[in-house]
Amino acid sequence: MEDTSYQPLVSSASNASLDFKTRPAPETLVSLAHRSWNSPNVSRSPSPSSRDDRSSRDENDSRSTSSLSSTSPTKANGAEDSVESRNESQPARPDLNRSPSLMGKARRPLSMFMRSSVSDSSVPSATLKKAYVGSTDSVGSLGERPTLKKVKDELWEAYRLLENDFQRFQSKSTAQKANIIWQSLIPFLRKFESKSTPHIAPDELDRRVRVLHRWWTGLMAQLRIRNSQAIAGADRPAYLEGISGIFSRPEWRSATSTFAPVNQRLPASAKSRSSSSLASTSSAYSLQKSVQHNIKVLFTRTLYDTLGFTVEKMGLRTSPPSMVAFGGKVLAYAFYFCPGVADMLISLWEIQPATVRRVLPEFGVGRGTDLRQVSEAIVSDFPETLQSLGFTTLLATLRGMKQPAKPPIGIQVDWRGAWTSRWNGRDSDLLYVFLRYYHILMYDYLPPDVSPLARFTAPGYVMVQAHMLSLLDNTIHRQPTLTGADSLASTTFEDMLANATVTLPMAARNPARTMAENKMVVLLRDVMSDKVNFSEECRIMYITSFMAMIKGAVRKTRVYDADACFTLCDLMEEILPLFSQAEQLYNTTFVDWPFWMDVLKQMPESENNMTELRLISFVYTAWDLIVEDEERKRTICLDWLLSEAVWEKYFCHWCPMVRAYFMRLACWRLGRYDGSPNPLDLDILKTLLRRLRTAHAHYLRLKDKAEANRTPLPSTAPCLPQPCRRLLIIRSDVLTTPQGVLLDGVIPTAAPISSPESLPRSNSSMSLTSISTATSDAQTILSSDIVDTTRSAGSPKRESSPTQQQSARQQKKTTFKFALDWVDRPPFGNRERRLGPARIPSAGQKYVDAECNVPLSVDLSGYTGNASHWTYVGRALAEWVVVVMEYENFFERRKNEGKEADKDIETPSLVVDSARKL
Repeated sequence: MEDTSYQPLVSSASNASLDFKTRPAPETLVSLAHRSWNSPNVSRSPSPSSRDDRSSRDENDSRSTSSLSSTSPTKANGAEDSVESRNESQPARPDLNRSPSLMGKARRPLSMFMRSSVSDSSVPSATLKKAYVGSTDSVGSLGERPTLKKVKDELWEAYRLLENDFQRFQSKSTAQKANIIWQSLIPFLRKFESKSTPHIAPDELDRRVRVLHRWWTGLMAQLRIRNSQAIAGADRPAYLEGISGIFSRPEWRSATSTFAPVNQRLPASAKSRSSSSLASTSSAYSLQKSVQHNIKVLFTRTLYDTLGFTVEKMGLRTSPPSMVAFGGKVLAYAFYFCPGVADMLISLWEIQPATVRRVLPEFGVGRGTDLRQVSEAIVSDFPETLQSLGFTTLLATLRGMKQPAKPPIGIQVDWRGAWTSRWNGRDSDLLYVFLRYYHILMYDYLPPDVSPLARFTAPGYVMVQAHMLSLLDNTIHRQPTLTGADSLASTTFEDMLANATVTLPMAARNPARTMAENKMVVLLRDVMSDKVNFSEECRIMYITSFMAMIKGAVRKTRVYDADACFTLCDLMEEILPLFSQAEQLYNTTFVDWPFWMDVLKQMPESENNMTELRLISFVYTAWDLIVEDEERKRTICLDWLLSEAVWEKYFCHWCPMVRAYFMRLACWRLGRYDGSPNPLDLDILKTLLRRLRTAHAHYLRLKDKAEANRTPLPSTAPCLPQPCRRLLIIRSDVLTTPQGVLLDGVIPTAAPISSPESLPRSNSSMSLTSISTATSDAQTILSSDIVDTTRSAGSPKRESSPTQQQSARQQKKTTFKFALDWVDRPPFGNRERRLGPARIPSAGQKYVDAECNVPLSVDLSGYTGNASHWTYVGRALAEWVVVVMEYENFFERRKNEGKEADKDIETPSLVVDSARKL
């Protein structure tokens, strides 16, 4: 490698050289350090500077040195006398035979690019430390002398041991090198992950960086070996974690660097003192800039090399999870710190201008809003490699998208290779790991208490949000893939005879991937659970932007797209518990409930049965989250579900499956009373009972009309949800979380969920996705788990002993669900039922009767509504009786099994996947 490191000069004036020549050596450094700051004869050497400036300065210094050391007759006699008098007054020292000035010595490079041994310092450490401390820690007027404080590197002993371990690493075989990484490098990185001595001397920082760089390049060289000495697959995660921990060390982004985070940079007062000290005898400012420049160049070059290796590995057909997680982190760091990489990575997303326009309204930014002044204050704190990507206006952003991105010069990266499919987020965690570290690094450069509008102008933030919006669009509007059974059914027997060599089509790899395994949901869950890398403000920032992008994706969804509405309910069912948990933790609001209530009310307009079933199931499952607020509970219960229009439509719906789902929602959610008096609950129960009495009055009206006209009476035989299938309550097991990389590091980890209490959901309902992922073979329905809906409600209770009750409480929580079960014959028979006044479950009925008096009959003499809605009211009332008996029998059975109060009894979950498959 060509040595292009900058070698700063040790500045001295003519009188300084004279002091070195005539004074004893021990007093030389002291005289330099104690010289007045406002000395007019001192020059400094700025760094970095052009070569022309350095060459001219070298010539001037050499001329001044030669003039001082020679006995030219042109020199003034007074100067000669003064020099001779000083020499005579001081005793002779044996070390005066040295070169008369520091300029006579060969300068040694101050960069980590030097090829000398590690023990050799770039400059004398004592001189460097004193010069550095005197320029930054000195206070007072320009006439005061700087205080000399020697700053000790607290971590140098650990770095010295790490350097020795690297020598051992180089001498070991490939199989033994992994042991050294596990025993030395990784423990060091984990122990000192967040510990770094701020504002250390430049030479100490230089030594640290050289040790880290040797490990970095040594590990990269080992990973690139492809012969028989290549590392084993089991040892690769150790190498990747070591490299990942090295380039994320704070030494690469120390306080005086432009890469430094905002909270670690020097305050404005320190910067002003450093600027005023440029006229002093110390060259610390120049030296510090030179070291930081060399560190930045070294960091960028090595990161470029690591990026090329990552792109090469991501282009392979298969890649282990550890390599994918490592690659995402490398891409994020290269995005921030490598010039030209951010432009290329954004261009590979191929974001459409229409998507960018959809992002702006979700953050309260209009299309004609000019944010130049806000952007200048935010973008200036980011690395200079990203400042061109700051958002100012929509027109400027769209104009920049039309310009083709230019690849960085001098690096070997296949920007258009096969790895771009992973980068776009297709069946890989690469993009989502990048998004994770992008937000972590972005928060490092945002000022504290930044407003959402100012955060919107951060470099690349608009493009990242636009791509997240496109990912959510693809999630909601995904095309259903053919399962194995469907693909086999498309091949007929005639096709097999026509071509004897035909092969059976292969089934999809993941035909039943649930929403819990969606990468965006996994990323959201990981951000909320990671309290080490994500601060509270950073988590709030990501959660807010994620919800904004979901709202943007919903606005594009059509009501008549049944598959999109179904998927949207799946997505909201997964993320609503996470948002509710975040609201309780941070005492803020993330969910725009008026917006989502409007979405729920618009979905039934499609008149699609699957959309209606999924909507009812979603409200049933997310009930505890929706009704946390009293006003929201009143709105959803009284103003929507129990409104006359919605009640008439779904209670007497023409589809028996929709009626069955809606009745269980009304019975288990609206009509459940756990013994806690509440005025709102009383209003809901009274309204529910009034709607049932109104339905019974309509049945009597239709019956009287049929008898008067001598037409068939309205049927009162209950229907099954589907032919030869009925809904039963069965036990369900809690499954573990999806396996895979949890985006928390290079080495994947997955913690199984051992109990339902660990889920961020209500204790009265179970996750839909955890149930829907279970296969039919694993659902063993035991006779003891099935609730007999035909059993009489007045069966005697069995007394349970205190020992049995105590053991029941110690058992883990049992969960139940509604499932469609095959029956040979209808359990109710096809006979007509004799209907009486409808009622709600017994606990709620007793509460209403004790508080108020609801009339048994309703006068319909002035009814002018749509009579066609009540065609199936007789069947609906008969089915309601079955649902109430099912509810009361389940409560009675659970109390016999040890439950003491109604509030302790579980609520079965109501899913739609089983019905969708049929």
